[in-house]
This record gives sequence, C-alpha cells and structure tokens, in this order.
Amino acid sequence: GSLVPSLTAFVVCDLLSSYCPRYMDSEFTATMEANLDSIARGEGDKLEYLREYYEGPQGLQSLVEKMDKECDADDARRANLPQLPRDSGGGGVSLFVGPWGPYVVKTDEKGERQTAPLPGGMVRDLESLTPGALNSVLEGRRNNGTVLGTHEGKNVRLCLGRFGAYLQVG
Repeated sequence: GSLVPSLTAFVVCDLLSSYCPRYMDSEFTATMEANLDSIARGEGDKLEYLREYYEGPQGLQSLVEKMDKECDADDARRANLPQLPRDSGGGGVSLFVGPWGPYVVKTDEKGERQTAPLPGGMVRDLESLTPGALNSVLEGRRNNGTVLGTHEGKNVRLCLGRFGAYLQVG
C-alpha cells in the first residue's frame, strides 16, 4: 500500500515550519548528521553537542519557550489541509487533532462552537476531508444522526459515536 501522512503529521509539520523552521531545513539535517557521525567516531563531544542543541542561542529550549508564548492552542492542534480554508471564526469549518483523535469544529458568527469527533474511516482518505464532508459530520451530530429510513414506524438513524458509526432505532 501507499504511505499516507497522518493528520498529526500535518499539525507537526505546520508547527515546525512556523516555530522551528531550522529543523525543517535540509542543510540543518545534513550538518546534524555530520556532527553525530563525528561523535560516533569519537571525534566530537556528545555532551557539548547536546548542550548546544538544547540550550544554545537557537536551541530547542528557547524555541519551545517562544512557541509556548506565541502559539495559540487552536493553532497548535489545527490540521491545515490544502482543501480546507482556515477558519476565521466567521462560520468556517476546521479540523483539529486532540488527545482522543481528530475532531471537527465550526464557529458561528456569535462565536459559539459546534464540535464533533471525526469518524475513523474518514481519516484514511485525506482528500475526502472537504468543508462539505466536515459540515455533514457536524450536521449528523447536531441532528442526532442521519435518518436512513423507518422500521416499524420508528426512525432508523446512522449515528457517529466515540467508537465509530452505529445504528439507532427510535
């Protein structure tokens, strides 16, 4: 099968590009490899290298502190896919990655947020994650599922729960 990037990969790449661009640079990676090879050959000081990497003027510690101060929590979780416009709080729909998986958020003009978990099957095809598809997920959540038909006079709904899709009668 083909390799498909995860939503978490999109979030991490965006954060690194915005707050730690040095780590996304191929020249930095090449220099790091050369330094690690030097240490492996016994020619470099591993503690000094790690100290510089972490505590140096452009070290990881200062970058993380900067990110903590400047990065909005929503931006840190947002999956910026090419087909999804950034939500400016004016009714757009956004996709986020949280500790319990991906979820959809729509903020209306009043600033009220609607949220719904993204069904696991949708994550397998990132191109299918369009504003229309994400709005459908929110609509299904708001309407307590999608009515598929009736059985013995009761509505049969397709609902999305924490563990995936399920049918509900009544």
